[in-house]
Amino acid sequence: MFSFQWTTWRRDVIFLLLGVLLAAAILLPPGLKELRSARERADAAEQEAAKLRKKTEDLQEICQRDLDGQQYLKAHGKSLVP
Repeated sequence: MFSFQWTTWRRDVIFLLLGVLLAAAILLPPGLKELRSARERADAAEQEAAKLRKKTEDLQEICQRDLDGQQYLKAHGKSLVP
Protein backbone atom coordinates (compact mmCIF):
# COMPACT_ATOMS: atom_id res chain seq x y z
CA MET A 1 0.00 0.00 0.00
CA PHE A 2 1.03 3.50 -0.79
CA SER A 3 1.11 5.82 2.16
CA PHE A 4 1.00 9.53 1.42
CA GLN A 5 2.61 11.68 4.07
CA TRP A 6 2.54 15.43 4.05
CA THR A 7 5.79 17.14 4.75
CA THR A 8 5.52 20.26 6.83
CA TRP A 9 6.69 22.70 4.18
CA ARG A 10 4.32 21.32 1.52
CA ARG A 11 1.37 21.63 3.86
CA ASP A 12 2.46 25.15 4.75
CA VAL A 13 2.73 26.12 1.08
CA ILE A 14 -0.75 24.79 0.35
CA PHE A 15 -2.25 26.65 3.30
CA LEU A 16 -0.39 29.77 2.25
CA LEU A 17 -1.80 29.56 -1.28
CA LEU A 18 -5.30 28.94 0.07
CA GLY A 19 -4.93 31.96 2.35
CA VAL A 20 -3.79 34.15 -0.53
CA LEU A 21 -6.72 33.02 -2.67
CA LEU A 22 -9.17 33.65 0.15
CA ALA A 23 -7.76 37.11 0.85
CA ALA A 24 -7.88 37.98 -2.86
CA ALA A 25 -11.49 36.78 -3.10
CA ILE A 26 -12.44 39.01 -0.17
CA LEU A 27 -10.40 42.13 -0.99
CA LEU A 28 -10.40 42.23 -4.79
CA PRO A 29 -14.09 42.98 -5.53
CA PRO A 30 -14.37 46.07 -3.28
CA GLY A 31 -11.00 47.30 -4.55
CA LEU A 32 -12.07 47.00 -8.17
CA LYS A 33 -15.33 48.78 -7.39
CA GLU A 34 -13.44 51.64 -5.76
CA LEU A 35 -11.04 51.80 -8.71
CA ARG A 36 -13.95 52.03 -11.16
CA SER A 37 -15.56 54.77 -9.06
CA ALA A 38 -12.31 56.74 -8.95
CA ARG A 39 -11.93 56.46 -12.73
CA GLU A 40 -15.49 57.75 -13.22
CA ARG A 41 -14.81 60.72 -10.93
CA ALA A 42 -11.58 61.46 -12.78
CA ASP A 43 -13.34 61.31 -16.15
CA ALA A 44 -16.07 63.66 -14.92
CA ALA A 45 -13.46 66.09 -13.58
CA GLU A 46 -11.58 65.97 -16.88
CA GLN A 47 -14.75 66.75 -18.83
CA GLU A 48 -15.54 69.67 -16.53
CA ALA A 49 -12.00 71.00 -16.93
CA ALA A 50 -12.33 70.77 -20.72
CA LYS A 51 -15.56 72.80 -20.57
CA LEU A 52 -13.90 75.43 -18.40
CA ARG A 53 -10.88 75.61 -20.75
CA LYS A 54 -13.23 76.17 -23.69
CA LYS A 55 -15.05 78.97 -21.84
CA THR A 56 -11.74 80.55 -20.88
CA GLU A 57 -10.49 80.45 -24.47
CA ASP A 58 -13.75 81.99 -25.68
CA LEU A 59 -13.49 84.78 -23.10
CA GLN A 60 -9.86 85.44 -24.03
CA GLU A 61 -10.86 85.70 -27.69
CA ILE A 62 -13.64 88.17 -26.84
CA CYS A 63 -11.24 90.26 -24.74
CA GLN A 64 -8.68 90.26 -27.56
CA ARG A 65 -11.31 91.41 -30.07
CA ASP A 66 -12.38 94.18 -27.71
CA LEU A 67 -8.76 95.23 -27.22
CA ASP A 68 -8.20 95.21 -30.99
CA GLY A 69 -11.32 97.38 -31.44
CA GLN A 70 -10.13 99.86 -28.82
CA GLN A 71 -6.70 100.06 -30.44
CA TYR A 72 -8.32 100.66 -33.83
CA LEU A 73 -10.43 103.48 -32.39
CA LYS A 74 -7.36 105.08 -30.83
CA ALA A 75 -5.46 104.85 -34.08
CA HIS A 76 -8.22 106.06 -36.38
CA GLY A 77 -10.20 108.30 -34.05
CA LYS A 78 -13.64 107.29 -35.24
CA SER A 79 -16.27 104.82 -34.20
CA LEU A 80 -17.00 101.68 -36.15
CA VAL A 81 -20.69 101.95 -35.23
CA PRO A 82 -22.55 104.97 -36.68
